[in-house]
Amino acid sequence: MSTIFISTTLIFFVVVDPALALKQFVETKYVYLLMLLLACVVSSYISAAYSKKIWVRICIKRNIIRPYLQPIVNNEGNIIGAEVLARWITKKGQVLPPHVFIPYIESKHLTSLLTCSLMTQVYQSQLMLVSKHLKLSFNLTERCLFDESIYKASLLLAPKFELVLEFTESAPFSNAHVKARMEKFHQNGMFFALDDYGTGYSAPYYLTDYDFDYLKIDRCFIEQIEHNPKSIHVVESVVRLAQKLQLSVISEGVETEKQKQMLDQWGIKQYQGYYFYKPMSVESFMDIYRSH
Repeated sequence: MSTIFISTTLIFFVVVDPALALKQFVETKYVYLLMLLLACVVSSYISAAYSKKIWVRICIKRNIIRPYLQPIVNNEGNIIGAEVLARWITKKGQVLPPHVFIPYIESKHLTSLLTCSLMTQVYQSQLMLVSKHLKLSFNLTERCLFDESIYKASLLLAPKFELVLEFTESAPFSNAHVKARMEKFHQNGMFFALDDYGTGYSAPYYLTDYDFDYLKIDRCFIEQIEHNPKSIHVVESVVRLAQKLQLSVISEGVETEKQKQMLDQWGIKQYQGYYFYKPMSVESFMDIYRSH
């Protein structure tokens, strides 16, 4: 008896649409390429942002951002001090104003580094040769107040100048030890000014809770006193308040003779503004100061 084996072969036929297959391939590959491109863009952005911060740090350390001085004068127009401001000097000698770079420096928490650099440059400058006791002020933030490098730089300047540290806060003080820290500076012969009073977070409680020596009236009030009665009342009230609290008042933003005359009547004796002088290099300041 013979056995017969029958083998059955199943054959499947797949119908492929070439156009559809090509479309799906391209779309899938496009998604991968898009994701890869997006990853490259994000990576490049992060790298560029990091590189920019490093570049700005290098510029600060190389003194490309330099101290400029805006003189402070008394009611007779004589220079009694100056506020130290930051100016970025390009390779071509162009002077960049602070609004071009300060917001970036603040956003990247480089303010302390810049302040310390400005203090160091002043300490290494001709200003140290001034024989008179000059009032010299620097802008400070809460973060700067607790920076040891700034404290050490201040200790070097304080014996030579009447060193005034100006607070211009974009937010309320957050550290509970601000008052104690200010006292440490006070004990070493330094002074504090509340800058731009009447704007932002410069509220009246700052005057009662913290030990300030100076009060600076913001230019936004000064520029309106010639034609705005409300500004007149505000400035008069601030001056009276400062006098009762035994604070010295400095008026910023004085640009006309009439403004000065009005401020004189209210007992203000220290001024800062374009009517007197614009910010200038240390060398130019020294030339003017020596000629007085």
